[in-house]
Amino acid sequence: MFTAAALSYNEEYVLPTLILLILGLFAPGIVSIILFKHSRNTELNEDFKKHLFSLKGLNKPMTLFMFLLVLPLSFFFAILLSMLFGADNGQLEMSAGFFSAMLIPLIASIFEELGWRGYDVDSLRNKYNIFTSSIIHWVMWSLWHVPLFFVNDFYHVNKIVLI
Repeated sequence: MFTAAALSYNEEYVLPTLILLILGLFAPGIVSIILFKHSRNTELNEDFKKHLFSLKGLNKPMTLFMFLLVLPLSFFFAILLSMLFGADNGQLEMSAGFFSAMLIPLIASIFEELGWRGYDVDSLRNKYNIFTSSIIHWVMWSLWHVPLFFVNDFYHVNKIVLI
């Protein structure tokens, strides 16, 4: 990810930067699948498969409510909040870009959850208590995201200027 951050400041490397960022996005999920495939812990593997493929216990009306109302409203209010701090009001334009912008964090969260929650927390819980597992997970997750603060024109980099 630091390589993507370094390349992002050179316009000649837009495509390699994008490829590295996408690989970074999918890496937790891919690594998780590889680790599960090679894990000898059958209980952990069965739990992973159950969470990944089973719809049992899924509250379908609530899931629909989350996707159709909560997700779009959270984006809308986040944009309004950013406008309060001086961001451009063009963010509110309803376009294909707006909906694709909502899709990217959704896909990102699915793959991050697959990796971070799917393998990381469950395997840590096999060795440590919930508090220690959470702290180790928090440190690893935070360090994984640090390079994003250095990617040119990425939302982590934007500065908020308060007047």
